[in-house]
Amino acid sequence: MRNDWMDLRNPLLSLLLGCVQLLPKQGSWGIARMVLDLLIIFLLVLSWILTVRAQKRGDEAADIQRTSSWMNWALLVSLLLYLAALMLDILGMLPLLRLILLGVGLLISLIVLGLIVHRIKTWTD
Repeated sequence: MRNDWMDLRNPLLSLLLGCVQLLPKQGSWGIARMVLDLLIIFLLVLSWILTVRAQKRGDEAADIQRTSSWMNWALLVSLLLYLAALMLDILGMLPLLRLILLGVGLLISLIVLGLIVHRIKTWTD
C-alpha cells in the first residue's frame, strides 16, 4: 500500500515499498516478510520525517537532507540483499550465503535505524 506523499516527495521511497511487495506472503518467508515490511516501512516513515524536518531547519538542512538521502539508498541496498536471499531460498542453494545476506541486510537496517534515532535525539537537545 503506497501513500501519496511517498510518490510525490521521494520516488526512492516508492521503489523501496514496491520491492517489499515482491516478497511472498506465505510459507517459510511469511513471518520474515511481515517483520521486514514493518521494519522497512517504519524506517521509511522516520526517514521521511527526517527529510521534512530538514526542510524546516535552515543551516543544517543540507547536511540532514544528504544524510536522509544516504539512508534511503542504504535501505534500498538492504532490501536488495533480502531479495537476493529470497532468490537463494527459492532455488534451494547456498544456505550459508543466504544467512550472510540476511544478516548484512539486517545490520544495514539497524545502522540506519540508529542514525535516525541519533538525528531525532539531536533535535530534542
